[in-house]
Amino acid sequence: MAPQSALISSLSLNKKDVLLHVRATRIWESFSVDKKSSQRKMLNTKVVFIDEEQSQIMLTVWNNQKQDYFPLLKEGGVYDISQFRVVPNLTGYRIVNSEIALSFDHNTKVIPKEETERIPLFKFELTKFKDVPSLLWNTKNLIEVAGLVTEYGDPETASNGAKKMDILLLDSSNKDMIVTLWEEKANGFQNDLAAADDGAAFVIITGLLVKKYSGKDIVLSSGDATRTYFNIDYAPLKELSQSMIRNARERGTTIPPPRKKIFVSTAENALKVVKIQDILEVELPNAGEIMRFICEANIINVSKYDGWYYNSCPKCPKGIRIEENKFYCDACKKETDGYTQRYKIIIGVQDDSGRTTFALLNNDAEQLIGVPVRSIISDLGQDNLTQDIPPIINNIIGRRCAFEVKVSSYNRDGRAGYTVGRLIEMPGSSTHVKEGEQHNEAGPSKKARLSSPK
Repeated sequence: MAPQSALISSLSLNKKDVLLHVRATRIWESFSVDKKSSQRKMLNTKVVFIDEEQSQIMLTVWNNQKQDYFPLLKEGGVYDISQFRVVPNLTGYRIVNSEIALSFDHNTKVIPKEETERIPLFKFELTKFKDVPSLLWNTKNLIEVAGLVTEYGDPETASNGAKKMDILLLDSSNKDMIVTLWEEKANGFQNDLAAADDGAAFVIITGLLVKKYSGKDIVLSSGDATRTYFNIDYAPLKELSQSMIRNARERGTTIPPPRKKIFVSTAENALKVVKIQDILEVELPNAGEIMRFICEANIINVSKYDGWYYNSCPKCPKGIRIEENKFYCDACKKETDGYTQRYKIIIGVQDDSGRTTFALLNNDAEQLIGVPVRSIISDLGQDNLTQDIPPIINNIIGRRCAFEVKVSSYNRDGRAGYTVGRLIEMPGSSTHVKEGEQHNEAGPSKKARLSSPK
């Protein structure tokens, strides 16, 4: 007996002998990453189907099935699907908020059909920015947002060594939200943005988790399921764009294209851009308070008195103690199984107001030097290590960077070495500025009291 046509909304667990007329609206591959080697391994391929009622359901195609259904299944294609199974959906990281999903086996039939306007191209469950904080660290359902792209940053290296790019979205209520795109998602966003018109960029971004890191804004973080859709013909996105354009016209302005920023932050937590002299003379409101600023400066030397690496805990970036041939980490509060080595480089920096020293830690140092510390140690040999600065490290002299620096009570009383939280190398920075080349003809600046960022 031929299967009966059905809608996704009528499905239930173990329901059989039905036929779905659907569109494959999204397809992506899911990966696992080995923490030690950083190697990616493909786990499966996921597909989201949508029907004429705009109901959606997800399918997981395992690697051993992939040759049976791809390239037959294509994103945007319309299909009749029958002899499948209805199974429980994933318990977490779900792109479709449903308790059921599809499963294919050797009996499943997938028949391509002609294009139809009855089944939409897209369907998104958009989360409002005001509701995002309530979903912090909630991993049950991935979320989707829409907004105006107001700012985007340069790709940078995160503390885990991965490449990322931050973008800032604005919604119709004038609330902003940072989205962090990782690795190929950042590359895809850049390509899509370059291909878009030069005007205002309205976007839908899918497959996001709400996260918050110490001292930072709440951010939406990308994953395998993340996709970006620029200025698509989708009613809620068109309504958002029309509303924001109309409001801009009423104010006598226009909506500009996205701006490239050194570091992206929300308006509430924007860091002040300051000169070196301001950092040297800043007054901390409280002894235990930490303040962060952005400073653009040239690297004029690498300190030859402070070494270039340190022995650290294998589990965290803190230095280890050695007592009676045993290794201890005071941060982890336990004995460690050996140690690893990380960069710590003290650099001299200078701008037109003055000079000081910054401390470059492992990932930021690697970003500038271009090779990990273990490569230099391997070349030199563990038994030949000295505090002398290797030539490849001295090659960073002359670079011009924007630094996010941390000012704490440690930096008072003549101690500089302000810790760099992150950095971006500025275009055209390889001019090899010589030590002392710049001079501030105006003399030292007035003492500045800089308020702590909220």
